[in-house]
Formats: sequence, structure tokens, C-alpha cells
Amino acid sequence: MVWRQITSLFLAALMAAMPSLARSQASSTSSIEEKIRAIQPNSPVEVRLHNGTKLRGTIGEVSDTGYVLTHETSGQLVKQSLTYQETRSVKNVDSVNPGHGSKHIYTAIAIGMIAVAVIAVVVLLKNRG
Repeated sequence: MVWRQITSLFLAALMAAMPSLARSQASSTSSIEEKIRAIQPNSPVEVRLHNGTKLRGTIGEVSDTGYVLTHETSGQLVKQSLTYQETRSVKNVDSVNPGHGSKHIYTAIAIGMIAVAVIAVVVLLKNRG
């Protein structure tokens, strides 16, 4: 009996949320268009698409239906036409090339772990002897 009430409440809440979800997607598309139009031409950007693809490049031509992103693929510059509907997010970045910051962080973590391991071995050897 309680499960039926919980299920009914859940379904009612889900049905009530559907129209607002549709509105938020429509307003999301217009805000993506506004963001893209506000970006200076040839500025480096990172674009994330709804299919999970992440692209870094520069925005060229902008129209009412979409825009052209110039990005590097396999060492060659490619101009790709994208629509606002397929774009999840866009943001300015410092460079079209992804940073090496994460590589430096992982290296520092590895060095720290090695240092801790060496200290642990030295302490264990001193305590044995």
C-alpha cells in the first residue's frame, strides 16, 4: 500500500517536472547561442556537445542556426559546422591546446608516493636493527 503511494507521488512529480525540463532545454539553446555570439572571433574555446564530444578550437562564422568551429584533428585544421541544439556548453580557454597541468599534478603525486615509500622502508629497517 505504501509503495503504491510512493510510486504515485513519484510519477506525479515526474509528470509535473516534464514541461519545465522542456523549457529549460529551449532556454539552454538560446543561452548557448548568446554565449557563442558574445565570444570574440578567433578566440580559443572549448565546446562540449550533447553526445559527449569535447572540442577545442576557434569559432568562425556564426549564423541563426549554428556556427563553424575550426579545430585540429590528426594534425590538420578542420572546419566543422555545429548547431546550437547539439552544443551542451561553450567556454573561453587560454589556449586551443589542452594544458599539461594534469600531467604535472600526476608527476608530483607519484614523486610524493615514492618519497613516502622510501621513508617507510628506512623507518622499518631502523626499527628492525
